[in-house]
Amino acid sequence: MSPPHLLLRLAAAAALILSLLAEEVAFRIEEETDLKATVGNVWTGLGRQPPAPEFRIIPASRFFSIDRDGHVRIESRIDREDPATCPDASETGSDCVIEFNAFNGTTRIVVKVTILDINDNSPTFKSPVKEIFIEEGDQRF
Repeated sequence: MSPPHLLLRLAAAAALILSLLAEEVAFRIEEETDLKATVGNVWTGLGRQPPAPEFRIIPASRFFSIDRDGHVRIESRIDREDPATCPDASETGSDCVIEFNAFNGTTRIVVKVTILDINDNSPTFKSPVKEIFIEEGDQRF
């Protein structure tokens, strides 16, 4: 193989590797946030201005969409305790993170959305501690 062909192949391989490298942006939302609510903007999250107004999510996300300007929106109800949505979160108490790939041209951006538990069924008590003393042999209990 002649040197010019080798250089062209090396340049093509380098371009391919660079296109596979991804930038990453992360957002946080509360579970059960309203549908169509904006989670955040990809370009703002990266600290840049948009180079071209076109995004694709590959593979398609069940929970999120992204518009031409980079705004990530909620498409379906997200329940952190749902094992299908967050398999490890309900059992281990770990963070529930939904991740998807957003492409702008050849730029790949990994979008990670952490779902915060709103603990919508938390109990409330008037006093923090209640002490009850029961004597051994007490017939009332």
